[in-house]
Amino acid sequence: MFFGGMLAALLTACGGRTGNTAAPGTDDAVSLDELARGMPELRDARESVLISKNPARLSGAEIRDTTLKAVSIKDATVKGARFTDCHLPDMSAENIVFEDCVFTGTAIREGTFKNTRFVNCSFLRSTIDDSTLTDCLFQGGVFDGLRAERKHPEINACTFDNTTFDGSVFSYWYAIGNTKGNLRFKNITKVEGHNHSGWALLHGVDVSVTFEDCDIRDAGLVYLTFASSATVRNCTFSRSTISGGDKSVIVLENCRSTGPFTLYSKGRATLRSCTFAPGFKIMGQPDLTLENTVLP
Repeated sequence: MFFGGMLAALLTACGGRTGNTAAPGTDDAVSLDELARGMPELRDARESVLISKNPARLSGAEIRDTTLKAVSIKDATVKGARFTDCHLPDMSAENIVFEDCVFTGTAIREGTFKNTRFVNCSFLRSTIDDSTLTDCLFQGGVFDGLRAERKHPEINACTFDNTTFDGSVFSYWYAIGNTKGNLRFKNITKVEGHNHSGWALLHGVDVSVTFEDCDIRDAGLVYLTFASSATVRNCTFSRSTISGGDKSVIVLENCRSTGPFTLYSKGRATLRSCTFAPGFKIMGQPDLTLENTVLP
Protein backbone atom coordinates (compact mmCIF):
# COMPACT_ATOMS: atom_id res chain seq x y z
CA MET A 1 0.00 0.00 0.00
CA PHE A 2 1.18 3.52 -0.79
CA PHE A 3 0.41 4.84 2.68
CA GLY A 4 2.17 1.91 4.28
CA GLY A 5 5.31 2.62 2.24
CA MET A 6 5.21 6.27 3.17
CA LEU A 7 4.74 5.32 6.81
CA ALA A 8 7.77 3.01 6.69
CA ALA A 9 9.93 5.71 5.16
CA LEU A 10 8.91 8.28 7.74
CA LEU A 11 9.40 5.91 10.65
CA THR A 12 12.81 4.88 9.36
CA ALA A 13 13.82 8.52 9.05
CA CYS A 14 12.86 9.02 12.68
CA GLY A 15 14.80 5.99 13.85
CA GLY A 16 11.74 3.78 13.99
CA ARG A 17 10.69 0.71 12.09
CA THR A 18 7.52 -0.89 10.87
CA GLY A 19 6.29 -4.20 12.15
CA ASN A 20 5.25 -7.23 10.22
CA THR A 21 2.62 -8.49 12.62
CA ALA A 22 -0.82 -7.68 11.27
CA ALA A 23 -3.90 -7.61 13.47
CA PRO A 24 -6.71 -9.87 12.27
CA GLY A 25 -8.93 -8.16 9.76
CA THR A 26 -6.49 -5.31 8.98
CA ASP A 27 -4.06 -4.66 6.16
CA ASP A 28 -0.55 -3.34 6.67
CA ALA A 29 -1.13 -3.06 10.44
CA VAL A 30 1.59 -1.67 12.68
CA SER A 31 1.74 -2.40 16.41
CA LEU A 32 1.29 0.40 18.94
CA ASP A 33 4.77 -0.11 20.38
CA GLU A 34 6.38 0.08 16.97
CA LEU A 35 4.37 3.13 15.97
CA ALA A 36 5.39 4.82 19.22
CA ARG A 37 9.01 4.82 18.04
CA GLY A 38 8.11 7.06 15.11
CA MET A 39 6.31 10.35 14.80
CA PRO A 40 3.57 10.52 17.48
CA GLU A 41 1.12 12.43 15.29
CA LEU A 42 1.50 9.97 12.44
CA ARG A 43 1.31 7.00 14.79
CA ASP A 44 -1.89 8.30 16.35
CA ALA A 45 -3.57 9.09 13.02
CA ARG A 46 -2.65 5.68 11.62
CA GLU A 47 -3.90 3.87 14.69
CA SER A 48 -7.22 5.75 14.54
CA VAL A 49 -7.77 4.40 11.02
CA LEU A 50 -6.86 0.85 12.00
CA ILE A 51 -9.12 0.85 15.05
CA SER A 52 -12.05 2.20 13.04
CA LYS A 53 -11.58 -0.63 10.52
CA ASN A 54 -11.29 -3.30 13.22
CA PRO A 55 -12.64 -2.36 16.68
CA ALA A 56 -11.64 -5.77 18.08
CA ARG A 57 -8.07 -4.52 17.79
CA LEU A 58 -8.74 -2.63 21.03
CA SER A 59 -9.43 -5.77 23.08
CA GLY A 60 -6.63 -6.30 25.56
CA ALA A 61 -4.74 -3.26 24.30
CA GLU A 62 -2.85 -0.96 26.68
CA ILE A 63 -2.77 2.49 25.13
CA ARG A 64 -0.85 5.31 26.83
CA ASP A 65 -0.38 9.00 26.10
CA THR A 66 -2.03 8.71 22.70
CA THR A 67 -4.41 10.89 20.72
CA LEU A 68 -6.88 8.85 18.68
CA LYS A 69 -8.92 11.36 16.72
CA ALA A 70 -12.29 10.63 15.14
CA VAL A 71 -12.26 6.92 15.92
CA SER A 72 -15.55 5.46 14.64
CA ILE A 73 -16.49 1.98 15.81
CA LYS A 74 -19.69 -0.05 15.72
CA ASP A 75 -21.15 -3.52 16.14
CA ALA A 76 -18.34 -5.00 18.23
CA THR A 77 -17.26 -6.03 21.73
CA VAL A 78 -14.11 -4.56 23.26
CA LYS A 79 -12.73 -6.42 26.30
CA GLY A 80 -9.98 -5.49 28.71
CA ALA A 81 -8.73 -2.36 26.97
CA ARG A 82 -6.80 0.15 29.11
CA PHE A 83 -6.54 3.82 28.13
CA THR A 84 -4.11 5.92 30.19
CA ASP A 85 -3.61 9.67 29.67
CA CYS A 86 -5.20 9.47 26.23
CA HIS A 87 -7.19 11.99 24.21
CA LEU A 88 -10.17 10.69 22.24
CA PRO A 89 -11.71 13.67 20.40
CA ASP A 90 -14.68 13.18 18.07
CA MET A 91 -15.05 9.51 19.02
CA SER A 92 -18.12 7.68 17.72
CA ALA A 93 -19.43 4.36 19.05
CA GLU A 94 -22.66 2.57 18.12
CA ASN A 95 -23.83 -0.87 19.22
CA ILE A 96 -20.57 -1.37 21.09
CA VAL A 97 -19.96 -3.31 24.31
CA PHE A 98 -16.99 -2.17 26.41
CA GLU A 99 -16.28 -4.87 29.00
CA ASP A 100 -13.72 -4.68 31.84
CA CYS A 101 -12.11 -1.61 30.30
CA VAL A 102 -10.27 1.10 32.25
CA PHE A 103 -10.06 4.77 31.32
CA THR A 104 -7.47 6.60 33.47
CA GLY A 105 -6.71 10.29 33.00
CA THR A 106 -8.39 10.07 29.60
CA ALA A 107 -10.32 12.87 27.88
CA ILE A 108 -13.26 12.04 25.60
CA ARG A 109 -14.34 15.22 23.84
CA GLU A 110 -17.27 15.85 21.47
CA GLY A 111 -17.99 12.14 21.26
CA THR A 112 -21.16 10.38 20.17
CA PHE A 113 -22.23 7.14 21.86
CA LYS A 114 -25.41 5.34 20.83
CA ASN A 115 -26.74 2.07 22.21
CA THR A 116 -23.40 1.46 23.89
CA ARG A 117 -22.86 -0.69 26.99
CA PHE A 118 -20.08 -0.22 29.52
CA VAL A 119 -19.91 -3.39 31.65
CA ASN A 120 -17.64 -3.36 34.72
CA CYS A 121 -15.63 -0.46 33.31
CA SER A 122 -13.75 2.11 35.39
CA PHE A 123 -13.41 5.81 34.68
CA LEU A 124 -10.65 7.26 36.87
CA ARG A 125 -9.86 10.98 36.74
CA SER A 126 -11.30 11.11 33.24
CA THR A 127 -13.63 13.46 31.38
CA ILE A 128 -16.50 13.04 28.92
CA ASP A 129 -17.07 16.60 27.69
CA ASP A 130 -19.41 18.09 25.10
CA SER A 131 -20.55 14.59 24.22
CA THR A 132 -23.84 12.92 23.32
CA LEU A 133 -24.83 9.64 24.94
CA THR A 134 -28.11 8.05 23.86
CA ASP A 135 -29.61 4.75 25.05
CA CYS A 136 -26.42 3.78 26.85
CA LEU A 137 -26.04 1.44 29.82
CA PHE A 138 -23.32 1.65 32.47
CA GLN A 139 -23.49 -1.60 34.45
CA GLY A 140 -21.16 -2.19 37.37
CA GLY A 141 -17.85 -0.38 37.35
CA VAL A 142 -16.37 2.59 39.18
CA PHE A 143 -16.53 6.32 38.50
CA ASP A 144 -13.76 7.99 40.51
CA GLY A 145 -13.28 11.66 39.74
CA LEU A 146 -15.13 11.44 36.41
CA ARG A 147 -16.40 14.74 35.04
CA ALA A 148 -19.00 14.92 32.26
CA GLU A 149 -19.67 18.55 31.56
CA ARG A 150 -18.85 21.66 29.49
CA LYS A 151 -21.06 23.52 27.03
CA HIS A 152 -23.33 21.09 25.22
CA PRO A 153 -23.55 17.68 26.87
CA GLU A 154 -26.54 15.53 26.05
CA ILE A 155 -27.09 12.37 28.08
CA ASN A 156 -30.46 10.96 27.08
CA ALA A 157 -32.20 7.70 28.02
CA CYS A 158 -29.09 6.38 29.78
CA THR A 159 -28.98 4.09 32.82
CA PHE A 160 -26.33 3.66 35.51
CA ASP A 161 -26.89 0.33 37.27
CA ASN A 162 -24.95 -0.96 40.30
CA THR A 163 -22.09 1.47 39.81
CA THR A 164 -19.88 3.21 42.38
CA PHE A 165 -19.35 6.96 42.29
CA ASP A 166 -16.65 8.86 44.16
CA GLY A 167 -16.10 12.54 43.48
CA SER A 168 -17.75 12.39 40.04
CA VAL A 169 -19.84 15.12 38.45
CA PHE A 170 -22.35 15.07 35.59
CA SER A 171 -22.77 18.76 34.87
CA TYR A 172 -25.08 20.69 32.57
CA TRP A 173 -24.25 23.95 34.25
CA TYR A 174 -23.01 25.80 31.16
CA ALA A 175 -25.66 24.49 28.80
CA ILE A 176 -28.65 26.65 29.61
CA GLY A 177 -31.26 26.25 26.91
CA ASN A 178 -29.13 23.84 24.89
CA THR A 179 -29.23 20.60 26.82
CA LYS A 180 -31.54 17.65 26.98
CA GLY A 181 -31.05 15.10 29.68
CA ASN A 182 -32.88 11.96 30.71
CA LEU A 183 -30.89 9.84 33.13
CA ARG A 184 -31.63 6.90 35.35
CA PHE A 185 -29.43 5.84 38.27
CA LYS A 186 -30.36 2.43 39.68
CA ASN A 187 -28.93 0.24 42.45
CA ILE A 188 -26.15 2.71 43.17
CA THR A 189 -24.87 1.29 46.44
CA LYS A 190 -22.27 3.93 47.15
CA VAL A 191 -22.13 7.58 46.21
CA GLU A 192 -19.41 9.47 47.99
CA GLY A 193 -18.41 13.02 47.21
CA HIS A 194 -16.02 15.58 48.52
CA ASN A 195 -18.52 16.54 51.24
CA HIS A 196 -18.12 20.24 50.61
CA SER A 197 -20.53 22.98 49.64
CA GLY A 198 -21.57 22.97 45.99
CA TRP A 199 -20.52 19.42 45.11
CA ALA A 200 -23.16 17.15 43.61
CA LEU A 201 -23.22 14.06 41.48
CA LEU A 202 -25.47 15.78 38.96
CA HIS A 203 -25.70 19.48 38.16
CA GLY A 204 -28.74 19.78 35.94
CA VAL A 205 -30.22 22.42 33.66
CA ASP A 206 -33.43 21.24 31.99
CA VAL A 207 -32.90 17.58 32.83
CA SER A 208 -35.07 14.74 34.05
CA VAL A 209 -33.39 12.25 36.37
CA THR A 210 -34.56 9.20 38.30
CA PHE A 211 -32.75 7.57 41.22
CA GLU A 212 -33.90 4.13 42.38
CA ASP A 213 -32.60 1.90 45.19
CA CYS A 214 -29.52 4.05 45.83
CA ASP A 215 -27.44 4.58 48.97
CA ILE A 216 -26.19 8.18 49.07
CA ARG A 217 -23.55 9.16 51.63
CA ASP A 218 -21.41 12.25 52.18
CA ALA A 219 -22.50 13.75 48.88
CA GLY A 220 -24.84 16.12 47.15
CA LEU A 221 -27.12 14.06 44.94
CA VAL A 222 -28.45 16.65 42.51
CA TYR A 223 -28.34 20.40 42.07
CA LEU A 224 -31.25 21.26 39.78
CA THR A 225 -31.95 24.58 38.09
CA PHE A 226 -34.67 25.89 35.81
CA ALA A 227 -37.27 23.30 34.68
CA SER A 228 -35.41 20.24 35.91
CA SER A 229 -37.05 17.34 37.73
CA ALA A 230 -35.81 14.55 39.98
CA THR A 231 -37.74 11.46 41.08
CA VAL A 232 -36.06 9.59 43.92
CA ARG A 233 -37.44 6.19 44.95
CA ASN A 234 -36.40 3.71 47.63
CA CYS A 235 -33.19 5.55 48.45
CA THR A 236 -31.27 5.97 51.71
CA PHE A 237 -29.44 9.17 52.62
CA SER A 238 -26.83 10.14 55.20
CA ARG A 239 -25.00 13.47 55.32
CA SER A 240 -26.44 14.31 51.91
CA THR A 241 -28.20 17.11 50.07
CA ILE A 242 -30.74 17.53 47.28
CA SER A 243 -31.10 21.04 45.86
CA GLY A 244 -33.57 22.58 43.43
CA GLY A 245 -34.23 25.99 41.91
CA ASP A 246 -37.48 27.93 41.68
CA LYS A 247 -38.88 25.91 38.74
CA SER A 248 -37.58 22.50 39.70
CA VAL A 249 -39.77 19.55 40.73
CA ILE A 250 -38.47 17.05 43.28
CA VAL A 251 -40.32 13.90 44.35
CA LEU A 252 -39.06 11.59 47.10
CA GLU A 253 -40.94 8.31 47.44
CA ASN A 254 -40.32 5.53 49.98
CA CYS A 255 -37.03 7.14 50.98
CA ARG A 256 -35.35 7.34 54.37
CA SER A 257 -32.45 9.07 56.02
CA THR A 258 -30.12 7.54 58.60
CA GLY A 259 -28.19 10.75 59.31
CA PRO A 260 -28.23 14.45 58.47
CA PHE A 261 -30.06 15.15 55.22
CA THR A 262 -31.07 18.48 53.66
CA LEU A 263 -33.72 19.15 51.05
CA TYR A 264 -33.25 22.64 49.63
CA SER A 265 -35.78 23.79 47.07
CA LYS A 266 -37.45 26.95 45.85
CA GLY A 267 -39.72 25.00 43.52
CA ARG A 268 -42.10 22.11 44.16
CA ALA A 269 -41.25 19.19 46.41
CA THR A 270 -43.29 16.10 47.28
CA LEU A 271 -42.39 13.70 50.11
CA ARG A 272 -44.36 10.47 49.82
CA SER A 273 -44.13 7.61 52.34
CA CYS A 274 -40.74 8.75 53.62
CA THR A 275 -39.05 8.34 57.00
CA PHE A 276 -36.41 10.78 58.16
CA ALA A 277 -34.02 10.60 61.10
CA PRO A 278 -33.23 13.62 63.29
CA GLY A 279 -31.08 16.03 61.36
CA PHE A 280 -33.42 16.25 58.39
CA LYS A 281 -33.92 19.84 57.22
CA ILE A 282 -36.08 21.57 54.61
CA MET A 283 -34.74 24.87 53.32
CA GLY A 284 -35.63 27.36 50.59
CA GLN A 285 -39.37 27.49 51.34
CA PRO A 286 -40.54 25.05 48.64
CA ASP A 287 -44.13 24.43 47.61
CA LEU A 288 -44.24 21.33 49.81
CA THR A 289 -46.61 18.36 49.68
CA LEU A 290 -46.49 15.67 52.38
CA GLU A 291 -48.13 12.31 51.78
CA ASN A 292 -47.94 9.67 54.49
CA THR A 293 -44.79 11.34 55.79
CA VAL A 294 -44.09 12.71 59.27
CA LEU A 295 -41.25 15.15 59.68
CA PRO A 296 -38.93 14.70 62.67
